[in-house]
Amino acid sequence: KKQNVELVLRNTSVKYAKVLRPGKAYDESKAPEYSVNMYVTEADREVLMAHGVNPKEDKDGNEYFLAKRSSRNSKGDEVKPPTVVGPNKAPFTDDIGNGSVCNVVVTLFPWERQKRRGVLLYLNAMQVVTHVAYRAAAEDHFDAIEGSDDMVDKF
Repeated sequence: KKQNVELVLRNTSVKYAKVLRPGKAYDESKAPEYSVNMYVTEADREVLMAHGVNPKEDKDGNEYFLAKRSSRNSKGDEVKPPTVVGPNKAPFTDDIGNGSVCNVVVTLFPWERQKRRGVLLYLNAMQVVTHVAYRAAAEDHFDAIEGSDDMVDKF
């Protein structure tokens, strides 16, 4: 039986970081989960692949690895979110946008069921090294309107 291994993936570009609040699980019957898509260095890719972790491919054809953790355990009790800190190790509370660079701590959990096997990347913690502010897609469709602060009082 394989042992669980903890790794620190350094200078990892991230996308879709749902680490402060859980997002919908891929399987909607499951509890929401914390997750992040990680675009790792070549050296980290080799280490992950050597441990049996297979990358996924995004819509642009780029390889990434998915780290996640459920918001609830098997008994249904709430699970603590992953630790998220900034460059100074202080708690980081800003939403993390695509292209941010982070150090990510994961535990590799080998699994096997119904003649299938794989390795789960359990998301333990993240350190934001270079922050890119998160912007909702809708924000890109609008321009600021001059005098808009005055209009708020009229409604």
